[in-house]
Amino acid sequence: MPRIGPAELIIILVIVIIVFGVGRLSEVGGALGKGLRAFKRGQSGEDEVDEKAKAKEEQRKQREEEEMERIISAEAEKEKEEMELESKQE
Repeated sequence: MPRIGPAELIIILVIVIIVFGVGRLSEVGGALGKGLRAFKRGQSGEDEVDEKAKAKEEQRKQREEEEMERIISAEAEKEKEEMELESKQE
């Protein structure tokens, strides 16, 4: 099996720079790293991280929903008070 030496790696790097450009090179590297980590997790069966992330996301959504309910109820209470004040003024 042929080995990849420094000259071949330089050629590959030049081709990647030409295709993606220097500005997007960090994005491509980050995406590649995330993909490799996900692949390794999938191979080793580590789903705990995904479950924890899902649980955090669900908690965040629940907090947002509760906050929206509080805002809506506060606005309804304010409107009710305004209507009462208007009816007393008349």
